[in-house]
Amino acid sequence: MWDFFTRPVRTRSTEDGSTQGSRSSTVQGETPPGTAFSGSPSSFNQGFLRASQNKLFHLLAPTVNFKDVTLTPSVSGMQVKLSGRKTSLDLQNSKDNLPDITQLPRLGVQKNKLVIIMVGLPGRGKTFLCNKLKRYLNWLGHNTQHFNVGNYRRKNKGNEEQDASFFDQKNEAGARARQEALLLALDDLMEWLKSGVGQVAILDGTNSTNERRNFLRSQFHGRWQYLFIESICSDEEVLNSNYRAKMRYSPDYKGMDEEKAVMDFRKRISNYEEVYEPITDRNLHYIKLIDMITGRAHLDINRISGYIPGKMVFYLMQVCKAGGTARKLWLTRHGQSEFNMGGCLNANFKLEWLFAPGVLLQHDPAGSSGTGCDCEARVVSDGVQGWWYREKAVADQDGQSEFNMGDRLGGDSSISAAGDRYASLLPAALLSRLPPDGVISLSVWTSTLKRTIETARKLPFPKLQWKALDEINAGTCDGMTYSEIAKTMPEEFAARKKDKLRYRYPAGESYMDVIQRTEPVITEMERERESVLIVAHQAVLRALYGYFQGIPLDQVPSLEIPLHTLIELTPMPDGTMHEARLSVDVDASEAQFMHQPPPHADGLPLQPSYTTSQTVA
Repeated sequence: MWDFFTRPVRTRSTEDGSTQGSRSSTVQGETPPGTAFSGSPSSFNQGFLRASQNKLFHLLAPTVNFKDVTLTPSVSGMQVKLSGRKTSLDLQNSKDNLPDITQLPRLGVQKNKLVIIMVGLPGRGKTFLCNKLKRYLNWLGHNTQHFNVGNYRRKNKGNEEQDASFFDQKNEAGARARQEALLLALDDLMEWLKSGVGQVAILDGTNSTNERRNFLRSQFHGRWQYLFIESICSDEEVLNSNYRAKMRYSPDYKGMDEEKAVMDFRKRISNYEEVYEPITDRNLHYIKLIDMITGRAHLDINRISGYIPGKMVFYLMQVCKAGGTARKLWLTRHGQSEFNMGGCLNANFKLEWLFAPGVLLQHDPAGSSGTGCDCEARVVSDGVQGWWYREKAVADQDGQSEFNMGDRLGGDSSISAAGDRYASLLPAALLSRLPPDGVISLSVWTSTLKRTIETARKLPFPKLQWKALDEINAGTCDGMTYSEIAKTMPEEFAARKKDKLRYRYPAGESYMDVIQRTEPVITEMERERESVLIVAHQAVLRALYGYFQGIPLDQVPSLEIPLHTLIELTPMPDGTMHEARLSVDVDASEAQFMHQPPPHADGLPLQPSYTTSQTVA
């Protein structure tokens, strides 16, 4: 805090040539340092306030508020105008009037902006971490962008060969090209943060020397918050696995023989090792990940504070833990309502309660949700075409329940006969996606509602119930149909239609609430070493799927999670997910899965040679 009694006041010249605010001067009403105070407490408080206000005036009077400044570029000179006040200042061509830019007031650090700078040798999982963090922070609502310097390098290379010799520190042309790529990435990164949309920017590169890191600090210091994340690994087995995974998917080695590619990549790493300098400066803000899955793992966390950096530390600890064996994740809902069974697909129908009488709507089977809830319909009358929301057809996402056959929200009923058929076929569907030989560790997670528990009851795997996986809470709308909501609560119906992501049911939840509620589920899924099948509800599955596939938040409430479908997600070396979907015909037998293509038919092995944590090291 400011010490108003002893702190010197900035010197200001007066008309008679004397000075105000010198170290020895005393403002009227101020008790000089070391002088005993005599008088009533109220007079002391008044004197203190007068002294505080006077000294604050002297301290702040010369300061320019940049909110009132308009900078206007000019060919002949610089103009600075103070608007919104009685006085104005025009600085034109005169050298006497031009201000010393080093003396101009500076904007403070924008603490709502964060730059994450990656550090580490090639093959240490930096891009994996970038994609994970980007997906996680965006999912939480913090607009995050990933800037990969390697992508800028590849974009600008033209026909230039960029083998290991390109990364030799003695190669001046290569050094210039890499520096140019860095500057291009920085330009885009800064524009992103200045745009007003961006909140977090991740700079993905080796940044392996103190000189390079000091240069980056000079770009961000005093503007935005920044921190470094360094990834270190010395385990040869893990590194070999990482290198081979990178050769299969890296654009630098596309179409190259794997053995030759690995050899060239090792030479590239050797060139970087000649100049690599780990972070040792304790004045920096950094997170250092060291041998995260080798049994000797530890984190070095230095000068890290704040909400987002703190969440990043905890998140990285979970992501780096999920190693050892390859795994898969499955998501499934099981829902079919009586409305769907009545022939909604390709059917014409009238909704006179929502539209003008006589307006004919045709269901769009290729819409955003297929046979699920909030199907879209096309207006076909009078030659006018547009998109409208129709009455919700399916409220629940589990097995077809006795409750949702009536097209009502919420409830905790049992599954119907059709739902039970899907529950009977689900074990065979899942087993068809497991490796034919070997043992796989798998657990099943459900909500605490009966319909998901009954859907999963025939699966021969350990089961875990999560309250966090329960369906979105519809509050006072629980048990109502959407047509009833539209008739009795039109304002609520309109508000939900306007912003489905943030709309909160009266005394209930919004999609953003569901995302916050399911964050612990994401955390546990990331740290699990075994495969996981989640049987849950559509709103919850939309939230989970949106995280794993990096879907923009505003699209999450409209994601297509089809009925009777097993969604399979396979972790990739760069932190993304490969997706495959297995549709189940509830009217057919288990023989339908015998004709499914093998899990590796799409070119991705069921048991890849990499794991999520191995790519972190």
